[in-house]
Amino acid sequence: MAAALGLLAADADGGFALTEVAATYLLRSGEFYRGRFLHPDDPALTALRRASSQEDAAITPLAGDVALLPDEEVRDFTERMAAFARPAAGALAAHPALAGARRFLDVAGGSGSLAIAVARAHPGLACAVLDRGPVCRLGEERIAAAGLGDRVRTVDLDMLGDRPWPGEQDAVLFASVWHNWDPATCAELARRAYAALRPGGTVLVHELPLDERKDGPLAAACLSVTMLLSHRGKQYTRSELAALLTAAGFEDVGADQAFGLYAVVSGRRPR
Repeated sequence: MAAALGLLAADADGGFALTEVAATYLLRSGEFYRGRFLHPDDPALTALRRASSQEDAAITPLAGDVALLPDEEVRDFTERMAAFARPAAGALAAHPALAGARRFLDVAGGSGSLAIAVARAHPGLACAVLDRGPVCRLGEERIAAAGLGDRVRTVDLDMLGDRPWPGEQDAVLFASVWHNWDPATCAELARRAYAALRPGGTVLVHELPLDERKDGPLAAACLSVTMLLSHRGKQYTRSELAALLTAAGFEDVGADQAFGLYAVVSGRRPR
């Protein structure tokens, strides 16, 4: 985040050094030193230190287990996530991998905003939104309101639980899902997507990626800190996402720019 703000500059070896602005205002020895903004015991700094440690628990979780939350909290959280998803839905639905697909699985698909857009763009496509029960019930409301109850269904399933995902899919989507998780969990999700796809099927990872030098864009850097604090996750670079797919056995792995700062990293299960 400091690099994205222009206070640090990345070098070719992945290191960072102070920029001229930072050297002017943030060094105690400088004439224009601005002084300390935060006390060492400030709660924000304390949370960041904890999040950067080896502890396993989330620091300030955005949401707990939805099965245990009151309905109004589930609805509020799901609607907030849907608001992020809707602007990107049209561009995602136009991804070439979905052309000619017959079965589409949106993992942790929330209220179904993306699946609805995909179904509208591809009339021959049957879509399934995999999420937890309380979220699925909200998704069913939105799907019914869109008049797509015959083509978009919900699947009440813990994506990391013991039950297998619906199989023989032509495409499996993770939209703003992997940033919630550490690399080991993302690798497990990639393996499960591989198992759910038919040979020749495509996995799509829709994320707001960091630049390869991890010095921006600012929105991704800020979101990465939020994910670190909330779920011990992070924003990944395109190459990091591609490496996770390659390790799971996917071929023809590549990245396409999507809506705004979003990108889609995709891979094909071998035939």
